[in-house]
Amino acid sequence: NFIANSLSAIAAYCFFEKKPAIDVNFVNDGQLAIF
Repeated sequence: NFIANSLSAIAAYCFFEKKPAIDVNFVNDGQLAIF
């Protein structure tokens, strides 16, 4: 489960990395707020 979550997190990071930096920062702030 931990490995699957790590791979999914890396995949999500690579996916959002292609978007503008502002959107990436917004998503990161949202994740920090959730956790």
